[in-house]
Amino acid sequence: MERRLYAAIINPAMIVTWIAGLGMVVYWEMNGITTAREFWFIAKFVLVLAMSGVTGMQSRHVKNFAADINTKSARYFRIFNEVPTVLMILVVILVVVKPFQGLL
Repeated sequence: MERRLYAAIINPAMIVTWIAGLGMVVYWEMNGITTAREFWFIAKFVLVLAMSGVTGMQSRHVKNFAADINTKSARYFRIFNEVPTVLMILVVILVVVKPFQGLL
C-alpha cells in the first residue's frame, strides 16, 4: 500500500511541485520580479528542501518495512509522522505572512 501511495501520489506531486516552483522563479527572474530574492522566499525554499529530504527518508522507511528490516521504534514513527505537517505549516505561514519582506 505504501509503495502504491508513493508511486501514484507522493512522488508525482513532489515532481510537479518542484517543476512549478522552479518555473515561477524563472518567470519572476525573466520579468524582473524580485520575490525570489526575498528572505521569506529563501527561508521557504530551505523548508521545501527539508520536506524533500523528509520524503526521501520516508521512501527509505517504506523500503525497510517491505524488506522487514525496520530498526526504528513506533515512537520514532509517531514523531516523524508530524514533521511534514510542521514543515507545511511553516511554509504556508511564510507565504501568507511574508515576514522580513524587503530585508535582502
